[in-house]
Amino acid sequence: MSDPYDQQLAAELDWIARAAAANLGRGFEPVAYGMLRQLTQDAATEALSPSRFGSTSIAMASRDVETRKNEARAAVQKLVDAIAAEAATLPRHEVEAGVVGEQTLRAALARFCPCWPIC
Repeated sequence: MSDPYDQQLAAELDWIARAAAANLGRGFEPVAYGMLRQLTQDAATEALSPSRFGSTSIAMASRDVETRKNEARAAVQKLVDAIAAEAATLPRHEVEAGVVGEQTLRAALARFCPCWPIC
């Protein structure tokens, strides 16, 4: 991702995810955070230049850029909500740790996807 606008939107999406998780009393383990960061970078690229998801990308490309950015912001918030819901199913000792791990993120994505522009 070399376009500075992609980087700016990716940073914003990353911030939204971390802030939303913090509001729920959660953080991310390093591996899960790396995965999340890659998801937000890919979502930013897709929002600004739809191409990864076939007919969905074609349909989204007809919308203006601000609408697509707003869709990306909303999708990231929905992803964090899905992560929180998944975390609620964990054993108590994992929930009390207050961090989201790789398995929790993967399980949340399995229930959450498909959701443009993330997956």
